Amino acid sequence: YQERLRDALAAKAEAGDPAGWTEETTLQGHSYYHNRRTGQRQWTRPEEFTGNSADLTRQEIQQLLTRVTGEYNRQKLLEANEHVIIQLQAHWRGVLFRRDFNKRMGYLRDQAPHVVKIQAQYKARRQRKAYEERVAYLKENEPAVITMQAYARGAKARKLMRIRKQFFNDHVAAVIKIQSHVRRFLAMRDYRRLIQAKKPPVNTIRKFLQKLEHSDQDFQEEMEVQRLKAKVVTEIRGNKELEENLNIMDIKIGLLVKNRLTLDDVVSQSKKLKKKGQAADTGAGKGLKALSKENRARLEGYQHLFYLLQTNPDYLARLIFEMPQTRTTKFMESVILTIFNYASNQREEFLLMRLFEAAMKFEMMMKVDRLVDVITGNPTVVKMAVHFNRGAQGQSSLKELLLPLVRRVIDDRDLNINTNPVEVYKSWINKREAETGESCNLPYEVSNDQALDHKEVRDAIAMSIKMLKNVLEN
Repeated sequence: YQERLRDALAAKAEAGDPAGWTEETTLQGHSYYHNRRTGQRQWTRPEEFTGNSADLTRQEIQQLLTRVTGEYNRQKLLEANEHVIIQLQAHWRGVLFRRDFNKRMGYLRDQAPHVVKIQAQYKARRQRKAYEERVAYLKENEPAVITMQAYARGAKARKLMRIRKQFFNDHVAAVIKIQSHVRRFLAMRDYRRLIQAKKPPVNTIRKFLQKLEHSDQDFQEEMEVQRLKAKVVTEIRGNKELEENLNIMDIKIGLLVKNRLTLDDVVSQSKKLKKKGQAADTGAGKGLKALSKENRARLEGYQHLFYLLQTNPDYLARLIFEMPQTRTTKFMESVILTIFNYASNQREEFLLMRLFEAAMKFEMMMKVDRLVDVITGNPTVVKMAVHFNRGAQGQSSLKELLLPLVRRVIDDRDLNINTNPVEVYKSWINKREAETGESCNLPYEVSNDQALDHKEVRDAIAMSIKMLKNVLEN
């Protein structure tokens, strides 16, 4: 109370009469004026009296006390009912929040398609940004990523290998037992085939060859086969040389006819041919026994060299492209076919095909920039393969491989493969005019691009390509 009265009095004094006059009331209810500063009293109203007294009146004091008492009682009432007020405020705030929440949810439900679209676009943009950042990071650290992947795969493979090895070590007795049973079963099956079958397979016979006794007759037959192979190669080479000499002889005879060469030159050339033939006949009967120790060692070294050249095609594949283009055919005849024994058996033929494969890969890697270069260019390996297949053996091999495939395509009457746009366009126009009986207004002579503008032509070419793929796959 005192604090509020003091504050009210100070506020009243600031706004009160500056001369110090105040209005008082007697017991009888009459008003008089009193000067607080001079102590003077009078019934009349002074001229400097402003009507604002600097002191608190009884009525103001009573109002102030009543107001303070009410505020005090209200504070005590609020303190006594604080939990009720808090609960009431909570309920009211909950009502307001639920109302706003339901209003917001209703708005979002109404705008759900737009919200989903905005969210999808935002998530897609954020995901693309994260993906692009991740890809850029991986590209910047590609060597490190490859190294880490290699280490991880190596560790995983080693772990699996250790687990597998440990499993076999733990069950080594069972593994040995299973292997012995399987080998016993296979051996008994092959043995029954060998005993019971009238014509057992070659693989079965090959497994029991080591149990057969080798006689001198087998050795002599094997030596005879090797001698005949060497004789065939020698005869082929001799025939090649004789053909060259005959060509030279024909040229000289032609010059003799034209009086550009004397008869002595022709006679000397014929004597050379006879001497070479006699030398070939006499040299064929000497054999390996006529060789000295040094020559045998040299022959063994050549054998190792030719074996390495046959089984590892990289050497000859690179050597082919070191030769001049004009000497490729001669190099093919004089060196490669001789090393591979003119593909006289399946082994030499297989090794020769491996050489062609390696040489073609090397040529594709070094000389071919575009796929069309294989057709429009002058590929060395293709020329060599064509030259080899022009022989009797090559033609028979190609006939054996390709004849069934070509025959099947030729015999298929329903097969119609044509990928030329102009021809397909003309065929379509002819078919259309034959069906309708009327002349077509389209031009007959067109270019490839103009022909491809028509949907029917594109569909026909697509069908031809599909049929061609089916033929190649089957």
